[in-house]
Order: sequence, then C-alpha cells, then structure tokens
Amino acid sequence: MLTLALVVSLLVHLLLLSKFVLTLPELNEGQHSIEVRLVNAQAMQKISSQSIQKSSQKSLVEPAAAKLKSNKSVVKVLSTINDTPELSLDTYDETVTSKISTLTTEQVVNETAKAPSALEVLMSEAKNETSEMNKPTKTNNNAKKPAPQAYKYVETEFEVRHGNDPSDIGITRIVFNLDKNRTYILTRMTQTQSQTSLLSDTLAENSEGIVTDKGLIPSFYSYQYGKDPKNSQNVRFAWSNRKLQMHSSKADKSEDLSTGTQDSLSYMYQFMFSPPLEDTEITMANGDKQTTYTYSLQGEEEISTKLGKLNTLHLLISDGEEKTELWLGVDYQYLPVRVHTTEKNGSSVDQVVTSIYTSLP
Repeated sequence: MLTLALVVSLLVHLLLLSKFVLTLPELNEGQHSIEVRLVNAQAMQKISSQSIQKSSQKSLVEPAAAKLKSNKSVVKVLSTINDTPELSLDTYDETVTSKISTLTTEQVVNETAKAPSALEVLMSEAKNETSEMNKPTKTNNNAKKPAPQAYKYVETEFEVRHGNDPSDIGITRIVFNLDKNRTYILTRMTQTQSQTSLLSDTLAENSEGIVTDKGLIPSFYSYQYGKDPKNSQNVRFAWSNRKLQMHSSKADKSEDLSTGTQDSLSYMYQFMFSPPLEDTEITMANGDKQTTYTYSLQGEEEISTKLGKLNTLHLLISDGEEKTELWLGVDYQYLPVRVHTTEKNGSSVDQVVTSIYTSLP
C-alpha cells in the first residue's frame, strides 16, 4: 500500500510540473545583474508618517522654543504652523502613498533636496532679524553734547594783593548757592590789611536772582565798602518793564535795561553756565552806572596756585579805561580762579585762588 501511495504522489507532481516551462539562464563569461525590489506598502506608509511627524516636531518646535524665543519672525512662523489643521494618520498615509505612486524614487529625492526645511526657514528669518538689530545706529556727530551739571554750591577763597603796595594782603571769600527753585545767592567778602597798619577794610557784595537755561539773571545787587553809608550802592533789575533802578550816595536814577545785563559780581559766575566761546560784549550794572564791556579770549594758560598747576582760560574785559582779567578754571566748570583788576588811576588788585569747596559746609 505504501508503495502504491508513493507512485500516485509522484505521478501527480509530474503532472503539475508539466504545466510550467522552466528555463535556466545561459552561463557565459559575462556578468549578470539581478534587480530585486521588496515593497511593503503598509509598513512604508506607517514608517513614513511617523518619521515625518517626529522630524517636524523636533526641527520646528524645539529650536524655536529653545533658541529663538524673542524673535518676532519666528513667532509669526510658529503661529502659522500651529494654526494648520491636524491630519489624521489615515489621511496623511493616503497623501504620502499618492505622492509616491505618481513620482519616481529619483524625483522624490530631487524634490526633497530642493525644498528648504522648516528649520532652515526659521533660521533664515532669525538671521535676517538679527542682522537688522546688529546694524550700526547712525549718530549725529555734530549734535551738541550736554554740558556737565553746574555746581549748586561752591565756596572759593582767594589771596588778595594790591599792586601798588606789595605789603598789603587780604582774603576774599565768594559763596555761590543755588536752591531747588533755581534761585541763587552770590556773596563776596573781601578783607584787606596792611602789614604796616592795624586798620583793615571790608568790602561786601551781594547778588541775587534766578538761573535759567541762559544762565544767571540778576534781580538785585548791593555794594558796601567799610561802614560809611556814603560808600554803599545798589541796583534793582526790573525785568518786567525793562528798567534799572540804581541808588547811590550821589543820586537815584533809572535807565533802560538791556537784555543779558549782569551785575559786577554775577558776570564772573555766568561763565559757569555759559562758557565763553568767542570775543563778544557784556553789559554790567552797579548802583552808579551801566557799562558795556568788550571781552576777548587770550587763550589757554597754566597758572600756579596753592592748589597746584591749574589749566585756565584767560579773558580780558575792558571798556578802554578800566580792565579786568579773568582766569577761568577749565577743570572747575569755568569758575574764576584768578582775578586781576586795573583801575583808571593805574592801581591794581590781584586775587589768586587758595581753596575750592563744592559741598555744603
């Protein structure tokens, strides 16, 4: 029986094989290439969709959140991506499969290489934005630089010597005080005493007014030499009606008030707010007269003082008969650090700074 079964099985196999024609490749000395392609559509669809989703999330979200948080262009691109409706896995697989079925493998590779990735788009936007931020800002080199803030309180002492009598020596103390209402008080007290005499003379001057962006605007000035009332005078500046009201032992009088007029004390501290830049004129008034002087720049000079060597700007102020020379401290906001006056009769007084205080006592 067993033998009969084997014979029947063999006949059936021979019958089946007779329906197919089998040919073997001819063997020769040349080479043969066999092209084999394995396609698993479902597996490829799933792998493609998962890879694209992971790649998109990693390349778009993470760099934008980690490195480009403050970039407006990146935020705009991300908001556009977030607004895109989410596709289901089945729909996404159908789209990928349709694209693959209509394009050859070589075309898919070429198109993918040409198209910039989303990360490249984001980085390009960020680069453009950063380049705009890093562009140098144009500055106006001709713009006027702000002047340093002037002293609100300054106290200066000078050594005083009379040119006609070198034995005479004295001390001058000038105090400038500016309050929060921009009102100033300026006082000068000079005491001189001859080494050959016990007598001493005292000269007191006072100036009051306000400070504006144009400098000092005096409203009152007084002068007192010694205790004799005959040696006193004062002047009021009535800016509202442009009048000077002058009082002295000689007479009381009124004159028109010129714009920018200073008194005999305030003009020296006007340069602290408006440094001299060129030759010009300045009008000064006291209780006796109003005079216009011409002042000219004599140049920069280094002078010797008890404070050491000081860099100064030398000014000459004159009306033809009287003259005053000022040395303004360049490093002290143009405060006067030396004053030399010459009267009509040729007598002169020289005052050189010995100390400067710029804080409240």
